[in-house]
Amino acid sequence: KLRKEEMARINTEEEEAQRLEAVRIKAEETEKLRREEMEKLKAEEETLHQVELAKTRAEEMEKLRGEEMARIKAEEEETLQQLELAKTRAKEMEKLRIDEMARIKAEEEETLRQIELAKTRAEEM
Repeated sequence: KLRKEEMARINTEEEEAQRLEAVRIKAEETEKLRREEMEKLKAEEETLHQVELAKTRAEEMEKLRGEEMARIKAEEEETLQQLELAKTRAKEMEKLRIDEMARIKAEEEETLRQIELAKTRAEEM
């Protein structure tokens, strides 16, 4: 009878040891899975961080591009204004040149008329 009780106790202890070993193995597997999941999460966080950095850089570049486009447009408008001003000045100078040529021609005609008048008077004398 003692032998039977001893065998039952040993079987119970072995079953308990097996159960505890199974729990230990399950706990190790769970811990391993938890670590793997944490590594995945860290990798995803790093990826998200890199995406945010790239997005921020892209936004900054877009802002700079917009500022550069605005600067170029302002320069183009300034250049067009300068061209218009130069055209206006050129037209004014051409008008002054034409007026000056007309004045000189009128003076030449007046001088020739005076010469003819002087000749006529001289001949009359």
